[in-house]
Amino acid sequence: MDLERNLSSVNTLKKFQLDNKAAVVTGSGQGIGRGIALALADVGANLVINARRESDVAETAQMVRDLGGEAIEVIGDIREIGSETIGDACIDAFGSLDIWVNNVGGTDEKRNRTLLDTPDEIFSSQLDLNLTTAFQGSKAAANRMPEGGCIINISSGAGMRGSAFTGPYAAAKAGMLNMTETFALE
Repeated sequence: MDLERNLSSVNTLKKFQLDNKAAVVTGSGQGIGRGIALALADVGANLVINARRESDVAETAQMVRDLGGEAIEVIGDIREIGSETIGDACIDAFGSLDIWVNNVGGTDEKRNRTLLDTPDEIFSSQLDLNLTTAFQGSKAAANRMPEGGCIINISSGAGMRGSAFTGPYAAAKAGMLNMTETFALE
């Protein structure tokens, strides 16, 4: 992957310079989270990279550094280490917390299960991963941010309508959309 070429083709963010702003992106070891982290780094933000796998975190952090940004690595499942720990690590490293992206999430590995066949533990686990982490992350970020900070919740089209065989995920993402609107209103 030619990182520089791919990022420069997405220069929409160029008008939003984030020099010396500090950002947390949960679930940023790969996929969408990695892409968000790299886009933020490309416009000057310093990053806290968080994911469960050390190799993914290290690789994303190095990609941020290759773009000229600073990155610290917070390895672990956010449900275990806690949003407060990640927020504090950001402030300790960069002196502020300006942007928080609640990206961590995922679906149940068994995707051919109806809601009626979904065990309670799986439903609860999906709510915890896809909604509760965003709730806790939003609170931790808001309590640490200066005025003008930004919290971004990454949801899914599944949260806007029913989604067969991924019901717990869709329910959690619908909850995230409403939670985000409620935070904004309050």
